Formats: sequence, structure tokens, C-alpha cells
Amino acid sequence: MIEQTNDRSRNLGKMCISRLWYNIIFISQLLIYASTFATNLGSFDPSFSHDGSSDGWDIQSSNSNNIMGAGIKVDSQGRVIAASILDTSVRVLRYLADGSLDVNFDTDGLLELPKPINGVIDVGISMGSSDDFFVSYSFEFCAGNACDLDVVVYHVDTTGLILSST
Repeated sequence: MIEQTNDRSRNLGKMCISRLWYNIIFISQLLIYASTFATNLGSFDPSFSHDGSSDGWDIQSSNSNNIMGAGIKVDSQGRVIAASILDTSVRVLRYLADGSLDVNFDTDGLLELPKPINGVIDVGISMGSSDDFFVSYSFEFCAGNACDLDVVVYHVDTTGLILSST
């Protein structure tokens, strides 16, 4: 009886040790496999704006409330499109891949959307199929005690021309 208990204990001990080695081997293989497919997230491109970062999205200085770079996308040619809020307007700027302002976009690189608003809540950009894009923003519209959240969407072509709006 004691011998059977000892045999069972030895077998249980062997199982635990072999299971431990199995886990160690499994985890080490998993780490090797994962490191093989790890993605290099990259680094700053020093050719963009001379140091890899923007000098700021604010072209015209203002002491007002502004949110710069509220929506940012990169088109297929590497141009950076940035939407920003300044005072009561939404602006769109386009930068070339080297970080300089693209003066071929709306003649000066800066498109100010025509509908002035107050209380912008959010701005977003979605790319179209041919480097055209959609700029959308939401804002609160109040009349008396009743407030609504309105959404405006502009479809803009590659030259900065507004094709349509809602």
C-alpha cells in the first residue's frame, strides 16, 4: 500500500515536471514565433518638415480658441490633409510629403469651409477613391432652450474645390 502510494506520488511528480517543461517549451516557442512577426512601427521621417514633425497646423496666428489638427489623413501621394477649427470656422490644410504647405491646394494650401458655425464638437476626414476627401463636423445649434446636434459634410476634390455639401 505504501509502495503504491509512493509510485503514484512519483508518477504525479513526473507528470508535473514534464508538464512544466512542456509549458516552458511552449512559451519559448510562442515568444520566438511572435517576435518573428513583430511589426516595426517605424520612426519619424526626418525629410518631413526637416525634423519629422510638423511645425504646427496654425498658419495664421490667433488668440482665440482653436483646435489644430482635429482630423488628419494622408493621401496616396503622401500629402497630409489636416482639418482644424479656428474661431467659428473649419479649415483644411494640405501639406506635401516633405512637410511644406501645398500651395496648389485652394491656391494657398488653406481651404476655409464656407459655413461659419459656433460650438464645433468634432471634425473628421475620410478619404475618397481618388485622393478626394470628405470633411465632416458636428456642432450644437440652439434656439431658445432647444438644442440640436447638426452634422455638415463637404466633399472636396484634389484641388480644394468643394464638390458638394450637406
